Formats: sequence, structure tokens, C-alpha cells
Amino acid sequence: MYWITVFFFYSFFGWCLDSGYRSWFARRWVMGNALKPIPLSPIYGVGVIFILLLEPAFAAWPILFQWIGYGAVLATIEGLSGPVVTRVCGRPLWKYSRDNSFLGYTDLWHAAIWGLLALLVIWFVHPSIFSAVG
Repeated sequence: MYWITVFFFYSFFGWCLDSGYRSWFARRWVMGNALKPIPLSPIYGVGVIFILLLEPAFAAWPILFQWIGYGAVLATIEGLSGPVVTRVCGRPLWKYSRDNSFLGYTDLWHAAIWGLLALLVIWFVHPSIFSAVG
């Protein structure tokens, strides 16, 4: 039950971040590329499960290597799942510029952001939320 809760919480939390980011730059409400009309972005839930499972192995690493490791893992998930999701949904749910990207589904900039977000989840978000509920 724990992992199901983690998956749905972070799928919703990721959708909120994605929608907020898109809305900020569009200066109007923009719903994130989720499973419309359901406010979930499952890639975020899957990504957090991966980082939580890897956290014990990465914990002894220096912070720079944790950041790089988490970024690499999450960018790999994003890059490999992008074409699959596009094929299943019939349209891309995310797409980056083809310049310096892997098939348009991930790039080094986003790998760096994902690595930073992973550290924030591990250090602050997850302990705060999940210690409060259980």
C-alpha cells in the first residue's frame, strides 16, 4: 500500500509542478500533459519510486555524485519512456527541442533539474510528507 500511495502522491504532485510551471510562463492556466482530465503525471510517480529505491545505495556518495546519479537515472527513464508514451497515447506528452536532446524527450539541462529535484524530494519533501501521515 505504501508504494501505491507514493506513486499517486508524486504523480499528482508532479502534475501540480508541471501545470504550475507551464501556467507561469504562459501567464494563464495550462493543464500539464497528464492523463487528461485526470490530474496525474505517472512519470513523476515512477521517477520518485526509482529514486527512493536507489537512495540507500546513493546515500554514501558525495552530493555531487548523488546529483549526477539521480539526474542520469531520471533522464534515462524520461528518454526511454517518451517514445513509448507517445506511441501508446498517440501524441507526445512532453517534447523538448531536438537540439542537444535524446530523440526530443530528454536533455542534459533537464537531467540536471531532475537530479536537483530528486535531492529535494529525498531530503525535504518525502520525509516531511510521509512522516506526517504515517
